[in-house]
Amino acid sequence: MIMLSDEEIAAAECRARRFSGAYTGTSGTLAADVIHLIHMVRHHREAGNVKEQQEGTVRFATGAVRSSDAEATRYDLISPIGLEAVARTCAEGAAKYGDWNWEAGMPVTDLLNHALRHVYLYLSGDRSEDHLPHAAWGLLAAIHSERLWPELNQGTLRGPGCRPPAAGCDGCADRMSQDSLGCHIRGQEPPDCGLR
Repeated sequence: MIMLSDEEIAAAECRARRFSGAYTGTSGTLAADVIHLIHMVRHHREAGNVKEQQEGTVRFATGAVRSSDAEATRYDLISPIGLEAVARTCAEGAAKYGDWNWEAGMPVTDLLNHALRHVYLYLSGDRSEDHLPHAAWGLLAAIHSERLWPELNQGTLRGPGCRPPAAGCDGCADRMSQDSLGCHIRGQEPPDCGLR
């Protein structure tokens, strides 16, 4: 982002105002747009929202400087409304099953199955419970499971080419190889479901 001084912004506004009053059509419209953008820049500067990134740091319009290590993780963009609904779902589950019950370990397939059930109930018009926050919780828990419990998910998820997991593959003498996404059985072509 290019930082403009107050003098440069004032000069640009002055030039744009000359055009907006003197010309009609495209020139006048562009000048009006520039004036609008200048007002937005001023508003953001006054609120301290304008920032410039350089070499691992962020410099705010106020002059404050800090590291830019949080720029790739934007918690500030998470909906507080959605997050509150998921937190209510957590409280409901904790009251029913205990605070950390789910962290004993649940496989991705089970978590996704429950999440999709809630999505489809919602889509079918069922409003008997908060299906969307339940589905969101299930997706968040599935991400957690995939990251922290690979042993729970070994051989239970579809593999590349939408290949279904092979039942009982761990002890199979015909096993060619196995990865965290499923098993390959020698002599069998994976089905192609068109998802690539």
